[in-house]
Amino acid sequence: MIRADIQYAAPDWSALKGLFDGSKLLRPGVSVPEVAGLGSGRSVYLATPYRREVTNADGRFDRWLGRQAASAAALWSWRLAQEGASAVSPVILSTAICEIGIDLGQGPDPLDDSFWSAWCLPLMRDAAVFAVPPISGWDRSIGVWREACWALERNVPVCLIASPVAEVC
Repeated sequence: MIRADIQYAAPDWSALKGLFDGSKLLRPGVSVPEVAGLGSGRSVYLATPYRREVTNADGRFDRWLGRQAASAAALWSWRLAQEGASAVSPVILSTAICEIGIDLGQGPDPLDDSFWSAWCLPLMRDAAVFAVPPISGWDRSIGVWREACWALERNVPVCLIASPVAEVC
């Protein structure tokens, strides 16, 4: 069990790695094919940074930055798909939902943590493994941190994907 002071504090991946040292639950430096193998026949939850990455200097949602976050997640979803994994990315899905909502002048608010946390829960419950790709900001993302802690508390493996030799994004 992860202590609440760890789960709800600022992300401290070194402490989390120490807590799970020797277990097969938190797996740093994992390759994309390894992640795909762990998710065989079930979904892989793709945990990627969002909120901090999609807000402008005024702290407001920036649609273009939202698209950039979705594109970064889509690249990793594509990489996993190439290995046969069915990666589910809430960032990709929520971006499409928010685009429609913005165009219609209706919600949901892209920055409503309560709404999106509840919305992501069924996707999280269905995943065989959580994958955290090395997208800029992953290690300081509160959302990625909380999703990883949630998975680890439920004995669901969390894979910190190794950086590829040539980074695309």
